[in-house]
Amino acid sequence: MTLAHFARLLGVSPKWVLNTMRALDLPPQYTPALARRLSIARAVHDGVGMPLPAAFAMARDALAAWDGERLPVTMMGTSTDDVALTVDVYRLLSAMNVRLADLRESFAPKVRGRPPRARWRGDSTSRCFAIICGSLRTRDCANWMRCGRSRARYDGPPHQHGYPMFESMLAALVAHDIRFVLIGGVAATIHGSARFTNDIDLCYYTAPDNVDRLIALLTEWQAYLRGIEPGLPFVLDRRTFRTTPVLTLTSTMGAIDLLDQVPGVGTYREALTGSEAVRIGTTEFRALTLDALIASKRAVRRKKDVEHLIELEAIRALRELG
Repeated sequence: MTLAHFARLLGVSPKWVLNTMRALDLPPQYTPALARRLSIARAVHDGVGMPLPAAFAMARDALAAWDGERLPVTMMGTSTDDVALTVDVYRLLSAMNVRLADLRESFAPKVRGRPPRARWRGDSTSRCFAIICGSLRTRDCANWMRCGRSRARYDGPPHQHGYPMFESMLAALVAHDIRFVLIGGVAATIHGSARFTNDIDLCYYTAPDNVDRLIALLTEWQAYLRGIEPGLPFVLDRRTFRTTPVLTLTSTMGAIDLLDQVPGVGTYREALTGSEAVRIGTTEFRALTLDALIASKRAVRRKKDVEHLIELEAIRALRELG
């Protein structure tokens, strides 16, 4: 783990890490165990103003006393035991694990080649949209793509062949009255992209009632941090959503990424303005327009986004040609 990764894991600047390591006389060894201890020490230091060396020692004792449950750990704050300090170790480690999941997703080693998939007939555009619809009727998918309308309709058979259940996930989100805008790879596929994606990306409305409904559905799906070992602390509540701009999760329904704003577009309200109505089967929802997708890809500028941007701009040019 590099200094930059370690700082990102703690949610601080690299300069803070270097100054803290120097103040605590620690060797430059960036490990998850040290990150857990420093995360608790920083919370105690910021919360009650305890000197960092004392907070670092208390963090060691808090981790030793923690039994892995959600109950906070009570630590004595003075030598006379007159004052007690309660440390919510589970929540602090949950916040760190959220950042760890984001770190692993962002810097995960890339797998070369295309993922294995069944053989399809028809053009590449209809094949990818067939994955979303869970259908083998590629001719109908191709006709859907060629219509070029913002409000489209597709009636196909239910999910099959083990592909991510995007249609079922979207139907459940709509049924639970969750306000969201579909973004990312699935939205690009709706517009004709031939790229395969195995997760669904959403920009959600951050109103408390909407977040509560989203949390209830994710709990039903047994959502957990993607890229993190099972059993580590993770709290899925309003505070997690409020402090995490990008939440990458896996669930019994499939992988899902939740964003409170879209790069190059803005918050949910701006994304809603830059979206259009889409209908798959009986499910109607909002998805980013092609122009908004292109703007978001230009803002991110990752290598895979640059490659995807070329394809999306080509699709827009073909549409303009009629």
